[in-house]
Amino acid sequence: MVRAGVSYAPGPGFESLSRHSSQSTTAPSSDGETSASTLATTDRPSHVQPIVRTRGGVLGWLDESVARKAAAIAGISAATGIGLLAALLPWLAPGPARVLVASGAALLGGAIAAAISSLVMRRLVVRRLARLTEAVEQMERGEVLSRPEVGGNDEIAQTSAAFARLAQRILALNIDVFDRTQVLEETQEALRLKEALAAKTALLEHRLSERAMLFETLRYCVSSLDLDEVLGFLADRAGQAVGAREVAVLVATDLKGDRYALRGAWGFAAPQAVLGRTLSRGEGIAGTVAEARQPLVVADVALEPDYLAFWGLVERAGSFAAVPLLSGGELVGLLCLTHAAPRAFDATRVRLLSAFADQAALAVRNAQLYAAMRELSVTDELTGLANRRRLMGRLEREWARRERTNEPIAVLAVDVDHFKQLNDRSGHPVGDAALRTIAGVLASQVRRVDTVARVGGEEFVVLLVGAGPREALEVAEKLRARVAATAVPGCCDQPGGRVTISLGVAVALGSDTIDPTTLLARADEALYAAKRHGRDRVELWRP
Repeated sequence: MVRAGVSYAPGPGFESLSRHSSQSTTAPSSDGETSASTLATTDRPSHVQPIVRTRGGVLGWLDESVARKAAAIAGISAATGIGLLAALLPWLAPGPARVLVASGAALLGGAIAAAISSLVMRRLVVRRLARLTEAVEQMERGEVLSRPEVGGNDEIAQTSAAFARLAQRILALNIDVFDRTQVLEETQEALRLKEALAAKTALLEHRLSERAMLFETLRYCVSSLDLDEVLGFLADRAGQAVGAREVAVLVATDLKGDRYALRGAWGFAAPQAVLGRTLSRGEGIAGTVAEARQPLVVADVALEPDYLAFWGLVERAGSFAAVPLLSGGELVGLLCLTHAAPRAFDATRVRLLSAFADQAALAVRNAQLYAAMRELSVTDELTGLANRRRLMGRLEREWARRERTNEPIAVLAVDVDHFKQLNDRSGHPVGDAALRTIAGVLASQVRRVDTVARVGGEEFVVLLVGAGPREALEVAEKLRARVAATAVPGCCDQPGGRVTISLGVAVALGSDTIDPTTLLARADEALYAAKRHGRDRVELWRP
């Protein structure tokens, strides 16, 4: 444990103590009797009991002071020397020899007294001080439970008792410091865990928010078949998720992926200025991503010469990111974003953008599949012309417009003459080729606003927008003549060596109160009249 630069190293047995434990230490005296010092371990070390005398009289008086013991020993030693000298003097004759013997006896008595004093002092003082010193050294090493066993009631014993009280107080302080340190460490650990939990919770909430946003985007993508609407919604969500400045979604305009049209925009000052613009593969940063099919981040667009800044329509500052839209390994578009700050697109944001790119790719693929299925549902598989469903939808829309504008609408009913005979003689493959050729001639001779549809085996219908009776008859005659002049497969086995068509014409003027079904029925009546009158001709329905 370390506190304020001081290292505490508790000795043996320290860990087993607590602030509320109690312990009594009894120090036996050197002669085996019970010591007069009794130490009690409490929260208040000053409560250690004082030294109590266990001897009385002269021995007690001597036991209270080392000086008294030393004086007594010196006196005994002096008395011993004097006694020895007094015992020898009567036996010695007067003269120099007596002086010498007396001096020798005095020296011998002094030596004996010194030896006795040394032994006694070693036992009474030196050994006890050594024990006390050892206890001090043990405490210095951190063994705060160490107690010196010196015995007696003199100054050394009192010093030992004071030392014991000091050791007790240090022990109590160490225990207090240990407990407080443990509490502090536990509090710090709890705070650290709380902070870590708060960080994890914030991260989890952020991830859940991202998942919720992605789920909402996915739900919207699969619930709407309007690709432009879906891409606009996705650009909005992606921009808000990463704090982008502008977001653009580009979609491949061809199967090869050579060009990309901007179909979704968010954050632009003038969205209409960028919507519909196209970008070639390899052009600018986004074109490079289209080639590499990997996300690319420009940390600072001011330092990137290939940055096009959306044809110069946005600020050339901050950062830029482009992510490919991949569906089944096929590149269907690009997700491009700008940010006002440099180095704004870190790994976390790029990961989130990749998830949005997956959603965008799914939306584009769904829209493409829907468009393909819808095209198949309204397209004749053999000739590539519109089928009856598309014809009726177009006729209803034009009929609604006719009611607002009073413009006429004309319908041409077309039938291939003697087509059953062509199939029987030349076979169905030749018959199919003949139908494809005739469909091509019809489609090439009308305007883009007009509609040519195959409605039966060898039956076609041509819808002419804004055409009156005269214009409709002119178009019908042109179609008849062009088919008759075309080398249609199987024509050699047909009457006259050519394939011909018959046409019935019906026109709805602005003042007519009929419906589309009636208009088609009138065209069929006129077609049957052309068949009855010899085929290879045009008939106009008349009331």
